[in-house]
Amino acid sequence: MSQSNADLAETDSLLTHQFKDLVEKHYQQWHKVKEYADALAITPNHLNDQVKSDLNISAKAFIQERIILEAKRFAHFSDKNLKQTAYQLGFHDSSHFGKFFKQSVGMSFSAFRASM
Repeated sequence: MSQSNADLAETDSLLTHQFKDLVEKHYQQWHKVKEYADALAITPNHLNDQVKSDLNISAKAFIQERIILEAKRFAHFSDKNLKQTAYQLGFHDSSHFGKFFKQSVGMSFSAFRASM
């Protein structure tokens, strides 16, 4: 018995929904698409293809956007410094987090905080 296109689309949307739920629960620990794909028992390529189809961004970009959103919240609503924020968000190297933040936002963590 074959599935109709509507059934496949519903399943695919469910997959993206499950991915989004996992990102919300694990973005502080899991930063790689493979970690989410493993949790969903699918390949990273399949996950990326589905997320891109449903959300028009890659799975990696979705994960990174969630991490950056939380980093911006820390910058705005807490007095945690870059190192503390990096650790809170699962980065073991604060300089890597600093580069990631600057590349994503277009300014350093401290410059972003000062602009608030």
